[in-house]
Parts: sequence; C-alpha cells; structure tokens
Amino acid sequence: MSEALKRSGSPALRASALACFVALGAFAAAWGQEGDTPRQGAGTPELFFAAGLGLESETGRPGALVARELLSASAGRFSGSADVSSALGIVEGTEGSLVDSAGLHAAYLFGRTKRAAFFFDTFLRYRFLFSYAWELRFGGTVIDRWGAGLGQSGLFGDWALGFEDIRTTIEALPAPLWEGDPLLRLSVGWRFSSRWLARATLESFSDEDTTYFFRTLFELAVGLDLPDLSLGARLMLKYSDFFTPTGYLDGAAFRLGVTLPLKRG
Repeated sequence: MSEALKRSGSPALRASALACFVALGAFAAAWGQEGDTPRQGAGTPELFFAAGLGLESETGRPGALVARELLSASAGRFSGSADVSSALGIVEGTEGSLVDSAGLHAAYLFGRTKRAAFFFDTFLRYRFLFSYAWELRFGGTVIDRWGAGLGQSGLFGDWALGFEDIRTTIEALPAPLWEGDPLLRLSVGWRFSSRWLARATLESFSDEDTTYFFRTLFELAVGLDLPDLSLGARLMLKYSDFFTPTGYLDGAAFRLGVTLPLKRG
C-alpha cells in the first residue's frame, strides 16, 4: 500500500471522513447494490443484464482492472441474480484471474407497506484469493427498502442485517479455515428526478469486495435512468478497523456500469 493511503488512515482524517459521510447522507446514493437486485414484487417476470468495468487497489492486490457481468430476474415475490467478475493485474506482482469472483443470490419478498418493502436474501459466493487459495461465502440478510420508488423524486434508502460463514481453502494447509461475520448495511439516497439519483452507503459487506478481515466500506454513487438503460458510477473506500485507533485505509475502487432491461413487466 502506498504511503499516501497509510497516512490517510489517521484518526483525525477518519473522523472527518465519517462526518462528511453523515453530512452527505441526505443527498447521496447510487446504482450500486440496488442495481444488482431486481425490483421486488413485480406483477410480471422481469429480466435485466448489467455490466461493469473499474479500477481497484487493495492491500496485497494493488492495481487491478475488474470487469463484471450480472443477470438478474424477478417474478412475483421471488427474485435472484447470478454474476461473475474477472480481474487483470496492472501492477507488477499483482495476480489476475479469469474468474475472480462468482456468486448467486435468491430473495423472497415477505412484506410490503406503502413506503417500504421487506425481503430475505440468501447468497453463495466463490472468490479467488491467490494461487492455490480460494474461499466460499454463504449466508443471508434481512433487507428493508424504503422511500421514493422508480420514477419518483425524494428521499429513499435501505438497511440490512445478516450473517455469513466463510470457508477458506489454502492448499498448503491440511484443513479449510472457517469463520463467520455479521453483515451490516445502511444506505441513504435522493432521487432528484425520475432520471437522476445519488446515494451514500455505509456497510460491512459487498459482492465486489475482497477482504481477509472485517472492514467498513464507504460508497458514494450516482445513477442515470434512461428509457432503455441505466448508467452509474461508484467510488468505494475500504477501511480496516475504522472505529479503532489502529484503523487504516485498506483499499479503494472506482467502477462504471450499465444495466439493460431484457424483459420488463
């Protein structure tokens, strides 16, 4: 990791970053994970394809170019998605992988009010770590989405609570390693019109994050919804031990993406 990244982990700067995040929370938001999950409770089947391209830098894996493709579908109360990403190392010593990550989601909408939707999401994810090492993650979250819907303006957001198990396989070790992590997410955004939106997210997990330790992820994103597609841009900062004196910036990522409807209800 560069010295600039290490210096940015000072307690004062982390406190400033958290204060800025809270201040921006009422105005920011995104295309991020909202674009990964189809609209819940649609009356007729829907199908979407999403593709993304970005740059990523992390401790131990600096300078990767990452491409991601995702297919999502929904029908009635049920929805799901499948995705795969590839990584190309662009700094000497960084490994790349044709299948850097691949995952499945299955969700069920179990409740809805006028301004909120509650659903349960389960997932399974494979991730390449380094040569002769990989991991499997599986778990579930309860998610509440609230606020302005598609085509509306105003405040919206979501929160999620859950748990995951992680099975790490390293060929040099006689047995896999097991651990578990709680999953936490809080996101607040604003739809400026039927097309433009922005979002700020604070979370401990992401389909697009590689981590060996519990991390705090800060994401700022903007999105543009057009009649035939949606565009988005996201910036993510990754902190290890953010709320402790030894916390430091552990990585950063910037991604651009497009979502295309293949079938709409």
